[in-house]
Amino acid sequence: MVNTQRILRLSLLFSLLVLVPRCAHAGNTRLAVSGSQILLNGQPVKIIGLRCSNALISDATTDDLIAALDRFQSCGVNTVSVFLMGSRFGDVKGYLPDGSLNPVYRERLERILQATDQRGMIAIVGCLYWSTSKAKADLAAWTQDDADRAVGNTARWLVDEGFTNVILDPDNEGMAVRDKDWKVESLIRAAKSANPGLSVANNTSQNPRNEDLNMHFGNKEAGKPWFDSEATPGQTPGGYWGRYSKQTHQANSEFYNYSRIGRYTAEMQGDQLKKTRDQLNRFSGYVFAGTWLQCGPAQRVGGPFTKPGGQSNLGSGDDEQAPWNTDIDAIHPDAGILWWLEFIKETYGPKTVPGRSDAAVSASFVPYFFDDFEAYNDGTSLSAGKPFGAAGRTKASSEKAHQGHRSARMAIHQGDKGGFGRWGGVIPVKPALPRGSEIWVRLFVFWPGDFEFSAAPWMKFIRLHNQTGDKKNGGYNDLYVDNADRNKSVLRTIKEGHNVWRTYDGPPLARDRWESYEVYLFIDNESVDAGGKGRCRVWRDGKLIFDRTDVPTVSTADGAIDYLYLFTYWNNEKPPMNHVFVDDIVIATGASPPPNSDASGNTCVGDWMPNH
Repeated sequence: MVNTQRILRLSLLFSLLVLVPRCAHAGNTRLAVSGSQILLNGQPVKIIGLRCSNALISDATTDDLIAALDRFQSCGVNTVSVFLMGSRFGDVKGYLPDGSLNPVYRERLERILQATDQRGMIAIVGCLYWSTSKAKADLAAWTQDDADRAVGNTARWLVDEGFTNVILDPDNEGMAVRDKDWKVESLIRAAKSANPGLSVANNTSQNPRNEDLNMHFGNKEAGKPWFDSEATPGQTPGGYWGRYSKQTHQANSEFYNYSRIGRYTAEMQGDQLKKTRDQLNRFSGYVFAGTWLQCGPAQRVGGPFTKPGGQSNLGSGDDEQAPWNTDIDAIHPDAGILWWLEFIKETYGPKTVPGRSDAAVSASFVPYFFDDFEAYNDGTSLSAGKPFGAAGRTKASSEKAHQGHRSARMAIHQGDKGGFGRWGGVIPVKPALPRGSEIWVRLFVFWPGDFEFSAAPWMKFIRLHNQTGDKKNGGYNDLYVDNADRNKSVLRTIKEGHNVWRTYDGPPLARDRWESYEVYLFIDNESVDAGGKGRCRVWRDGKLIFDRTDVPTVSTADGAIDYLYLFTYWNNEKPPMNHVFVDDIVIATGASPPPNSDASGNTCVGDWMPNH
């Protein structure tokens, strides 16, 4: 006999399961609008953001943005904006013709929203970026109902996934509603109907009454927040989004990208910094927009770029022969937005996320380079870029390991003379880090009890090479071993060319146990003491033993740090049979700074290990 009541109960339960929204990523970060204030976890906040409209172009661009979030946040940036459809020179196709979300782009957006939510950051999610984008070709037949459906589907997906850190921008600059004679009020209504708790912005010159806030093209209204979601500099030759950034594209339709990517004249920088300060004082936020963050990958440019890049010290807008206006389709070595991020860091950030502890906003650190040598078989050569160059006698070894099972065994033999190409190893830093950048190198070393420190006058240990702007040798930033088995002048540092020594007195170098060493450089041709930012720090087993503010870490303003050298050359060219073990090497840069701090609050890698 059929149990009718049991079937009815099961049917009701199934219906409830279908109707209840799936909250796969319960919101750690909650954004809301209350009157004229934007609230983050219930506390008033101002938007300080970066417009990354092409971040969904590929898995790689999505990964790049996620990897950069910690760096951005460390400077005080609390917001990034991305687009599901359109964008210039990217053509993101986040919507299918029926208005549903394209699963490829939806998955990329999901990863960005997860990453921002975990960090206590805000995401501005743009729906339609109509403009000249080729992505709209598939949507040419859309009516207002179709556009409403797409925006509603986006809002519904956000609530289903539990993302509460979002501001929704239905139509960038009103491009779609203007072209198709639609109403943004209808788009906003569709979003709010699907997700009543969602904060929806107006970014058009229309004047709806149902938006929560306005931005960019939206009106500045009493009682509602407003901020510029696409802030660019004035005093730009030809207009920033005009001739200045699109000159080649406008002259040659086959060139599908921006010109002068990431370049700013001195006047443009000054104007943008003034606007940043003024708008953060007067309004609800400021979102920096530029070709560095928004360029497409075409013409072998390889963008968009989320690493800060350089300072863009490229001269005045009055000089037509200045670097800002030469070879305009290439990426200039000093192009970038580091100058703006440093201003934000010094003026506004970093700040603790309102309503959340530091532990809650900490995120996994992704270094530029890490190798624990676990992936290599015993005895495998670690030269030829695996991961070292010039490392003929360096091999993976299970004799010793700091953690895990293997380390790098670096050997030198009698008769090797200077040993270059055999002793130690070299790791490239690509692209080279220009003035204004930061680098950290941390490693563990195991000196066997019978290791002979007979190099004379000192043994080269950790070296960061400086190349000049014309790719010549600008000297090394050197950490040397001096009196390894004494407690006077155990270690010494120098920047070649600067030629001022500093020595460290302390315990002799440890034998037959692992010990950590870390070197930090702020890259500048002027030292802190001389009014610049050049600085060198060295830690031994987590204790700061050098903090040099007198040292320029590159020899010229166009210099850069391009290689890490470990040992590599035996001074006096009479080496004994020697070997040492090195493990868990980390190279970090300002693009993803380390997660730890020393006792004085200095950022450092410290004891970081993956999954720690």
